[in-house]
Formats: sequence, structure tokens, C-alpha cells
Amino acid sequence: LKVAGYLRWTEGEMLFVRRAAIHSACRSPVVRTLSHRYTGIKALSFRAPQEPVVIGEEVDVECTAVAFGGRGVCKFPGGFVILCERAVPGEKVHARITAIKKGGRYAEAVKIQRLRPTPYHVNAPCPHFDRCGGCTWLDVAYDQQLAFKRDQVVDVMTRIARINDADRIVNAISPSQQRLRYRNKMEFAFAQVGDNSSGRPAFGLRPAGDHTGLVEVFTSGCVLQQVVADKVLARCAAHLHAMADVSALLPVFNRRTGCGVLRSLTLRTAPLAGRCSGETAVMVIIAAALDRQGKETKKAFAALAADLATIDCVQSVVHERVLSQPELRRAEGRRQVWVKNGRGIRGREHENGSSTALVSGDNNENQITVLHGPATISITLRGVVFALSVKSFFQTNTKQAEILVESVEEACALTGENTETILDLFCGVGTFGLCLASKARHVYGCEIVPEAVEDAKRNAVANRIENATFWQADLAQLSESMLCADSKSMSKSIVFGKDVVRPDVVIVDPARSGMDVTLVAILRSLGIPRIVYVSCNPATQARDVALLCDVSDNTQSGDLLAKYRLISCIPVDLFPHTPHVENIVVLERVPSTRGYEVYS
Repeated sequence: LKVAGYLRWTEGEMLFVRRAAIHSACRSPVVRTLSHRYTGIKALSFRAPQEPVVIGEEVDVECTAVAFGGRGVCKFPGGFVILCERAVPGEKVHARITAIKKGGRYAEAVKIQRLRPTPYHVNAPCPHFDRCGGCTWLDVAYDQQLAFKRDQVVDVMTRIARINDADRIVNAISPSQQRLRYRNKMEFAFAQVGDNSSGRPAFGLRPAGDHTGLVEVFTSGCVLQQVVADKVLARCAAHLHAMADVSALLPVFNRRTGCGVLRSLTLRTAPLAGRCSGETAVMVIIAAALDRQGKETKKAFAALAADLATIDCVQSVVHERVLSQPELRRAEGRRQVWVKNGRGIRGREHENGSSTALVSGDNNENQITVLHGPATISITLRGVVFALSVKSFFQTNTKQAEILVESVEEACALTGENTETILDLFCGVGTFGLCLASKARHVYGCEIVPEAVEDAKRNAVANRIENATFWQADLAQLSESMLCADSKSMSKSIVFGKDVVRPDVVIVDPARSGMDVTLVAILRSLGIPRIVYVSCNPATQARDVALLCDVSDNTQSGDLLAKYRLISCIPVDLFPHTPHVENIVVLERVPSTRGYEVYS
């Protein structure tokens, strides 16, 4: 599935529309049938207004709305649209144009100065807010943040999923119980301070849309993370400042060349019982490239790790291996000169002017070495203890994750009699499945990350949950050969290894990119009575909802593809002061009109 965006102007508004175009070479007849309605969708024909601005120009504009993703929609009197970072409805800003997009159909800009505040303006409780990319709406009243987020969910469900009564179906957003100090995981980048190789290493957060800049936050800490995590930042900064020849022994990893050592510092926190009862445990993860370094550098790195391990409530210190190869590549014609995902053999210019070609051929890119303490950190959710390894995903807002799991449980509509089978796709460490296992007959979880699957299995054993099974699999690679037909029912079973699973409910929680079109086709072919779809990206979620609710139901083989209808939509705020929102949609299978029995 290829997804592209285009803009359409009507008088007084700008709409963002997704255009789905399916490759002609689909992997199965099911996919071809599922997607045939979308192959002919084309962009609307219109004449874009001539752009009245040029890149680098500074303009005064008023923000009238919020586009999906959080940028403010600003317009010139003639209707030309500018999407401005950090602009909020009701605010007048002085902005700099950074890009002209879609052949002059609209422009992108960054806010330089606020000329008139929005009615929702509040003072941001952070001295780094104007530069840091961690919080977008820290200066916006929280109630209004919630309104903006719900409006975005309603908009994508209307425009992309084509739900006619989306405003009625989308529930009121569940607010976060904790609005500051709510994150249980933060990643800080290392960068070199100074104009040459003698500059000292520093660390902090990246400015929005900038892979090379840095905002140092160790002096005042970060208002999103736990206070004890701020202490780790301060100790790390003090250690590096006190080191002699720090720039020579522990140079910053250069993502363009693959040279250097220190890449990032990640802090994972959890409520701690035991030696610091009532306080917080911290796992410190230092990503560093040591494979080509000498003994002195490795000794200096070990000393840094040992120093951080002495901080009260630091439970463990872990080294995450980084390969000595480039991570960024040049981007021609892009706003950012350097972008992610440089792969293969890449020539890079070193600071001294020499050129080196680095080959990526090492398969142990994400090797983990525990330097101090245990290899996992534990978080308790709804009575289930989750031991998390370094690579395992977990919701970053622990308290609000309780609300999320409760909402998912309600969305599953379980009888409570332990009669339903749950299929938990993209299950991670088993967050949803293990929390719901006590009310289900059996839970089957599937995840691509092997470390997360092992964590899920260990968590099931540790919590004495015997009705949960977990597999490692790439859900984008599922095929029709894994399905078992039932002549008496619209529903089918799916085979994972030795297990034949006929689910009553499926929970899907994919990454921001959403589900692969093949997986959507498999779900429709399975005909599961209820689908609970959790997503941190309502736009791709809405795209998949449109596919699941497609009226097309025939395949070349004559089988019936299930059609679904959206019955509820539940936004949950897990990310205060950012435009991001977690969203739960509940899809119910439409009864067949071809004489098949409805499976229940």
C-alpha cells in the first residue's frame, strides 16, 4: 500500500486528504479484491494559487486552525495556506518560510515571535520550551489541548475513514491524570559543543525537525520525566565536565561519518519497591560505539557507567552497542540537509577532509551488555508485573496506561465467563493480553521483536498466567495459507505453528505506520466478530478503518470477505503538551447477507 497526501482548497478551509494507491502486484487474490476500490482514486483537479511567499521570507500571519500533527494553519487573505510549527489558533505570529510544498500549493514555516497571544495561552513551566522539540503545547491550556486532539480524531475519521457521523461516534477524550513528570522513558542525544574537534561532549533534546542541533537540559532538568531522572542527567554532565581529555576519550558519535563513541542516553523509570520504597527506579541505557576504540576509551566509558550506577535508585546501567557506521545520509532538495536511514556502503566526508567508505555487514547492531544491576526493569499495571528489557516497548505514561487498558477491556466486551479467545497482534511485552487474560479463555499474542516476545513469555510465567501463548512473527508477512476455512461460519481460524486459533476478539496495536494491507486482508478474511484497534497515529488508523469497512466483499476464489462497521472511537491522552493522542476504535463485523451463519 502506497500512501500519498494532497491538498484541496475550499473557501475558508484547507483539508488534508489521503490518497491510497495499491500496487498492481499484490501478494494474494484477497489483497487484490480488497484493494480494487482504491486503485482508481485520483487527486482532485484544481489550479493551485500562485505562492505569494519565497523560502526565507518572514511574514506576519494569524493561525485559524490546527492541522493533523499539531502545526498551525495560517492563511493569507487570498487563501494561500501556511503550516506553521508551534502556531496555535487565535495567535498572530511572525514566521519564517522554510519550504514551498506540492508545487506551490502551500508553504511550511517556523514561528519566530508571537505578536498576539492565543486566548488559550499559559506560561510554559520550562526555560527550554522555545527551542526544545519535546513539548509543542506546553504553553497551551490543557483543556484546549484536549479539544484540539479530539478535533483531529474527528477530522481524520471524517476525511480519511469516511465516517459520516464521526463527531457523534468519537467519545470525549480521557484526560491524563498526570500532566507533568509523566514519562517513564526519555532519550537524550549526545552532541559536540564547539566549532572543532576539541569541543566537549554535551547531551540534551533535539530541536523540532533537527537531527543535528541540541538543547541542553541537564541544568534544570526536563518537566516530562521523573525528578530522579534529572539527577542522572546532572551527574552525567558533571562527570563529563570533570574528565580530562574528555573530547579525545569519549568523543560524540558522528551520525554522518560513523566516527566517535557517545550516541545517546536513555532513562527508563518505574515505581520502586524495596531499598527505595515509594520512590523511583531508573535504568540507564548508554548507546555508544566501542567496537573500534582502544583500552583507554573503554576504561573511560566504564568509569562513566560506574559513576552513574552509584546514584541512589539507579537500578541498572546498560550499554547498547552502536556500529561505527553512518546513520544519516544527504537529502537533496529537503528542508533538512541530513536525514535518517543511510544504508549499505556510504562514503562520508570526515572533518579532516578525507573520505571513507563504511560497510554495513554486522548483524549484531543492537547488542546489549548489562554493566551494572539486572537486565530488566519492572512496571506493575492492573496487578500484572511487567519485566521490561532494553528493547521492549511499553506505554510511556504509566498512570494513563491503566486508563488505556481499562478502555481496551471495555471495548472487547468480554462476558467475564472466560469463554472468549483473544488474538493480540503487535502485543509487545503482552500489555493488553496479560491484563485481560483473567477474563478470557485464552490469549494468543504475536510480536516481531524477539526480546519483547521473550519478555511476554517470562511475564506470563512470573504472574502465573497459564492461558497465554506468544509467538514471534512478522505480521506483514502473513499469508492466506495460514487460514483454515469453516463451511458453517463466516469466521475462519488461523494457524501459528502448532496452534490453530479461532479468535472472538482481536486487539491490534501497530506502530505509527499502521497495518500492512496484507494484514488488513487477512483480518477481513478471518471474519473475527470484533476488532479493537489501538493506535498512536489516528491518520493511518483511519486509513485502515476505511479498508476494513470497505463495501467490497468478493474475492476471486468466491470466499466472503467480512465487512466491518465502526461502532465507537475512544481517544485517550497519553501525551500531554504534545499533539499526539492514543486512539481506540471498535469495529464490529456486519452480519453476512449470503446465508452464512454468524459466528458468536
